[in-house]
Amino acid sequence: MPSASASNVSFSTPRQASMGWTACVRATVNGMAGGSIGEQTFLISIENSKPVRQENVSASHWCHHEKYERLDLKVH
Repeated sequence: MPSASASNVSFSTPRQASMGWTACVRATVNGMAGGSIGEQTFLISIENSKPVRQENVSASHWCHHEKYERLDLKVH
């Protein structure tokens, strides 16, 4: 959602999956009402170079044990 205003975005190394790739993404986001809901972790599925599924994962998911690299977003 555009209202999420994601910040502090980081990602894990992509893993090959049966139909493409998966990667974990962490970011500090806002809820639909605009207030911060803190850091969230998502599993992203990628097929044919396009994201096809985004799932917010629980603390017991393997994404929480991944090593993350910060995404440096520079606006020009």
